[in-house]
Amino acid sequence: MRRAYLGVAGEERRLHPSVVRGRGPAVPTGVAVVNVLTGSPAEAAGVRPGDVIVALDDTTVRTIDDVHRFLSRAPIGADTQIGVLRGAERISLTAKLVAAPE
Repeated sequence: MRRAYLGVAGEERRLHPSVVRGRGPAVPTGVAVVNVLTGSPAEAAGVRPGDVIVALDDTTVRTIDDVHRFLSRAPIGADTQIGVLRGAERISLTAKLVAAPE
């Protein structure tokens, strides 16, 4: 069974409460993007290293495991909303998921 692919490498990042206050789900952690792979859905959507992913569609993201769980259930070809914190701003990006490379 193929799973969906976003094309980021990330790590769990603890968030300062003042960063998340008023910017969506008040979660203490998110997934900091360390690398965005060239040609990936994340790159096409505008995800940048340093962004912190806090949501995928309506699913709160606290850890990299949350990202993996989401991608294992998401349909290939689906448009997915990525909620990210970029500096002090929360933005929403849209990525079209593709099949994970073999």
